[in-house]
Parts: sequence; C-alpha cells; structure tokens
Amino acid sequence: MGYILILLGAALLYFRRRNKFNRRNVAGVEEFKSFEHSVGSRVLEMGMKTVAYLLIILGLIFVFKNRAKSESISTKMEIQFSKK
Repeated sequence: MGYILILLGAALLYFRRRNKFNRRNVAGVEEFKSFEHSVGSRVLEMGMKTVAYLLIILGLIFVFKNRAKSESISTKMEIQFSKK
C-alpha cells in the first residue's frame, strides 16, 4: 500500500512538471491562452503538488510502519523459538 502511494505521488509530480515544460516556448517563457488560464493552471498545479507530497509522505509512513511491524513479529518468533 505504501509503495503504491509513493508511486502515485511521484507520477503526479512528473505530470505536473511535464505540463509545465510543455507550456514553454523556444525562449523558455510559459505561454497561456489568457490570464484566467494562467491563474487556474497555477492553482491546479499547486494543489497537485500538495497532494503529491502528501501521498509520498503517507506512503513512507506506511512503509516504515509495516517494516517495524514485521521486525517486531520476527523478534517475537525468535523469542518463542529460543524458549523451546
């Protein structure tokens, strides 16, 4: 579950950056159809960026939680085997 969230966050960041790159002209200046389109795109991209970073952080939390959980289970099993 954690790895899927990390991949989704990375994909969102990739598409955001790709769209920003595709809007640039030869001189490297972003071109928009109108002022409203410019503002809307920037607001949407900021939201995408925020969601992407939240997904990555949640994914990392899930990965580390599962890793700690599996380590605690393996140590409990080792203790049980050593008692026998």
